[in-house]
Amino acid sequence: MHCGGPKNGAAALRRWFKQNVSLLEQVGVYYPADENTHDAGNAGQILDIRADNSATFSKKKYQALLEQAETVKAKQVLLSSELFSSHLPSLVTNANNVQIISYVAIPSYQYESDYRYLVKEGLTAEKLMLDNRELAFHINTLRSQIESIGASHFILRAYHKNCFYRQDLLSDFLLALGITDVITTPLNLCDEVLANDALELKRWFNQFDTGLIQSELEQFLDFYSHNARPY
Repeated sequence: MHCGGPKNGAAALRRWFKQNVSLLEQVGVYYPADENTHDAGNAGQILDIRADNSATFSKKKYQALLEQAETVKAKQVLLSSELFSSHLPSLVTNANNVQIISYVAIPSYQYESDYRYLVKEGLTAEKLMLDNRELAFHINTLRSQIESIGASHFILRAYHKNCFYRQDLLSDFLLALGITDVITTPLNLCDEVLANDALELKRWFNQFDTGLIQSELEQFLDFYSHNARPY
């Protein structure tokens, strides 16, 4: 089970899984149908999800999932969703041989990534202010999960390009599954990141109602960011 998580390439990985179901089956991995919502992934294959995003483990769905995996002669079933992190004790208790793949980012990087997302989406006009409690939130949550469930259920990977196998997130994830003989095109994880000065301009604009120029502003900032020289 891949827990996903904030700003760790989970959405890009799931897009690749959906587009390469047949390839995964050839190497013994069954990836069942993926919902269209951004963070749910294919959690609906094993959880009964309610409108408020609360969920319960479904034994009926679990058994059906195993039967489907057997029909394609899979050795592993791959599930990926950001919802799993809230239901790990139930999943580990009710499902067999559960391994949880989780990526751990440098806390300051995680914090900055969250901030960049809020600015780009127009959700804040505040300057970035570091808070030690918020910096440690994700790592403390993971520590609590490991202590509760047991370290033997976790496969922890470092979220940084220099730490990825072949310097690629997808290759690194496949390695965590025990797959090394599949050559893939590296995932592009930076195509929606604003350049630093473009981000600061967007933050300044966020204090105003930019509805009339929002589309043009986003196009300009994206174009600038894709063509800006690093400094």
